[in-house]
Amino acid sequence: MKTISGKISSTKAVSLSKAAKILSNFVVSEHEATPAVTAYLKRTSAAFNELVDVHKDLKSDRKRKRHSRSTTEEVETDHNNEVNQAAAAVVSENSSKKKHKEKKEKKRKDVN
Repeated sequence: MKTISGKISSTKAVSLSKAAKILSNFVVSEHEATPAVTAYLKRTSAAFNELVDVHKDLKSDRKRKRHSRSTTEEVETDHNNEVNQAAAAVVSENSSKKKHKEKKEKKRKDVN
């Protein structure tokens, strides 16, 4: 086995997608790795790229759920408002009918 040496050039954190790009660029660059190491690097790079895709899918699913949840809440609110208005109209109508009936009964009593 060959000895590999190097130094750390940066300890700055990078995003997953950036790390995947760095690894992909290294895999396609001219390096003197054995075929086994090259195969390992290619598999690792492919796995990173798949993980990036999974993260993108999860992120877009979360956005869709938030959007559909807010849309659903708006529909439910509109429906609840309509139900409440209808109920208030029924109560108001019943109240008016009751008052009208009470007035008629009071007039009958006054006449008798």
